Amino acid sequence: METIGDIAKQHKIHLKFYEKKGRAAYLIHDFTGAKYFLKLQPPCGSFLSKVVRKVCGGSLPFINEYLTNEKLLKSDGTSVLFPKMFAGSLGEFILFEYIECEDLDRRNQRKSISLWLEKHFLFFNSMQAAKNNNVIGRLIFNLLENPILRILRQVMASDLSLPEKISVYKVVGQFWLQQPRLKPVLLHNDLSFSNLMDDCSGGLLLIDFEDSVTEKKLVLTDIVDLLFDRDELLLRVSAVEDYWRNLSVKIDEDYNKLNFKVQIRLCILRHILNSIFNPDFTDLEKKKYYKFMREHIVDDDGYNIWFGFCSSGI
Repeated sequence: METIGDIAKQHKIHLKFYEKKGRAAYLIHDFTGAKYFLKLQPPCGSFLSKVVRKVCGGSLPFINEYLTNEKLLKSDGTSVLFPKMFAGSLGEFILFEYIECEDLDRRNQRKSISLWLEKHFLFFNSMQAAKNNNVIGRLIFNLLENPILRILRQVMASDLSLPEKISVYKVVGQFWLQQPRLKPVLLHNDLSFSNLMDDCSGGLLLIDFEDSVTEKKLVLTDIVDLLFDRDELLLRVSAVEDYWRNLSVKIDEDYNKLNFKVQIRLCILRHILNSIFNPDFTDLEKKKYYKFMREHIVDDDGYNIWFGFCSSGI
């Protein structure tokens, strides 16, 4: 593994100093005043992870991020959406251009996101995913990151009672039967406000592609993650419908082939489970999400009432 100094020298960066910004992320300062953002492959923990890395050539999420950034670099429009990958090495490091950003202002989130979705995010969802040439790595990654399989794993580990878990599995089964396969959609698959940055000029930057996957059934997870109001526990269904109308044209899919009611139900279930398993949320917040899931997602009558209200033009 190359050192930060080696990487800087290799890419003609006159290293002045660097700051640690995460577990394996660094802000590099050049003597000229230029800055670069460096991501290294994160340290390996368990024995099983070491075996997987040995077989697959490195950390699968890190490889996925490298390949996705490489794909973005070759695609039109990347300067609008993504920090440019300056250099990288598969399974070792990714070096980005540095853009002055700040966390998205919560007061202006909805307005900013609505404009951004209309102009730019369709480009990402309609892209073809980068492909890992390691067949075993690709198989393991898809098993780990597929949104439907992740729901099943989280439900199994949740505090739901056995009858409630069976009800959730029934919801998943209904979705699988009632939602036909669609043209592939590239999902960010971890689209929270922490992965959206304000570039200080009125634009939004999308970052962190470790979990991005191609999906042919549960295709609206990104847009639901962005538009679901976790405080009010409400979703503007009309906005999701508008987004799908535009995306279906972009990927050349029949608009009516998507079953909105079962699609949104599973997307919300996934979102709530991710929130429950997120260590950043308090026990009180998790209790609120469990209650909502039991009363308005798992329960058929409760979901029908909630979906009807959200579809009425809130």
